[in-house]
Amino acid sequence: MDGTVDDLTSAYDELIETTMDILEARAVSGGQKMANIDAALVAFREQWETFQVVCDLMEDMVEQARCHIGLELLVDVATDARQRGPLDQRLLP
Repeated sequence: MDGTVDDLTSAYDELIETTMDILEARAVSGGQKMANIDAALVAFREQWETFQVVCDLMEDMVEQARCHIGLELLVDVATDARQRGPLDQRLLP
């Protein structure tokens, strides 16, 4: 899990860096369209796609953890129910 979190953090940091590159390229160009801006935009798009892939992987990991926790809870509830007896007996005072 730590590796996935590190990957997400790294992808985010790189996305921010490429965003800064775009802003710097625009500042240097004085608002005119130049090759360095186009290159920065291409790099940003690639980094954005990488970031989306890492986010999807993180989402899958969270979903797997949620399912695992749900199964553990189900087993705990079922085990507890067997120890206490049928539901009707547990509801009676």
